[in-house]
Amino acid sequence: MTRSGKFIVAGVLSSVTLLIDRITKYYVIDKLPVPNRVFVFRNNFFSIDLGLSINNKLALSIPMPQIIIIGLIIIILILVSLLLYREILKNNCWYSVGFAIIFGAAVSNLVDRFIYNGVIDFVQMNFFNITGIIFNLADAFIIGGILIILISEFNNIKLKYENIHNNNT
Repeated sequence: MTRSGKFIVAGVLSSVTLLIDRITKYYVIDKLPVPNRVFVFRNNFFSIDLGLSINNKLALSIPMPQIIIIGLIIIILILVSLLLYREILKNNCWYSVGFAIIFGAAVSNLVDRFIYNGVIDFVQMNFFNITGIIFNLADAFIIGGILIILISEFNNIKLKYENIHNNNT
C-alpha cells in the first residue's frame, strides 16, 4: 500500500471511531430516560447500567477547569497525530491502527467538551453494589488503542529477543 493510502486508511479509521462514538452519544441523549438508568446486567457482585452522565472533570474524576482540560486534550491530540504520522512513515501497521483509534476517540470527547462543557458518559459498571466507573465508547476505544500499541510493543520486544537469541546460538 502506498504511503498516501496508509494515511487515508488511518483517517478513515479515526473517522469511523469518531462517528460510532458520536452516534452512541446522540442515542443516549435522545433515548435514555433521565435520571433513570437502564439495567443491562445485574447480579450480587457486578452490574452494568446505562444512563446519561455529563463528566466535567478530567479522567478519574480529577477536578480541573475546562479550559485547562481542553488545552491538555489539544496537546495530547497533537502528540498522538505526530506519533501516528511517524508510525505510518515507519510502516508500523498496528501502532498506526492504535494511534488512529485513539485520535478519533479523543476528538469525540473534545467535541463533547465544547458542546456540553463535559464528556457524555453512559456506561456504568458497579462492583458489590458500589458505584463504579462511568465511561463512554470513546473511553473504551482509547483503552483499546493503547492495548493494541502495548501488544505490538511486546511482540516487537519478543521478536528482538528471539533474533538476539538465535544470532548467539
